[in-house]
Amino acid sequence: MKNYLYGAFLILAMFFCACRADAQSHLAFRLVDDAPNPGAADVEMLSDPREGSNTSPLAVKREVLLDEHAIQSVEMVSNRFGPRIKLNMTPDGSEKLKQITSQNINHRLVIVLDGKVIIAPRIASTVSKSVEIALGSNATDQQTNDFYGQLRAIIPSPTTQPATDQSAK
Repeated sequence: MKNYLYGAFLILAMFFCACRADAQSHLAFRLVDDAPNPGAADVEMLSDPREGSNTSPLAVKREVLLDEHAIQSVEMVSNRFGPRIKLNMTPDGSEKLKQITSQNINHRLVIVLDGKVIIAPRIASTVSKSVEIALGSNATDQQTNDFYGQLRAIIPSPTTQPATDQSAK
């Protein structure tokens, strides 16, 4: 009886761990396929985040070029255009991003969070050290803060910088 209960406990523990792992958010940098073959297995059709309801879905390549492990830290920054989220890359992530962007000028690089395209800019030049994300002119500060919170949950803040309590201000 004791072994039976122990086995049942292990099965339950593995089940809860598996559910928890699946529940974790995932960030992916992927490319848009500008000329996909109809029914191609290497792309998936995802909604275009650009403003306006008349945009066609994007044919996003399934290959993940970078993920949350390539990001060292996340910051909230502001400029005259409003709040933005800055992703600072790790040294390895920076090198990979430089290679990806230099080889894909004029193509669209999408940032996908949990299967939803957050932003899909066209690559105009080589990028390496950081990426700034603006959710668009129709995005509210709350939407930007919510997205920032999602990113902070999957990308730990660097241990070299002390945490600050923003709610005290």
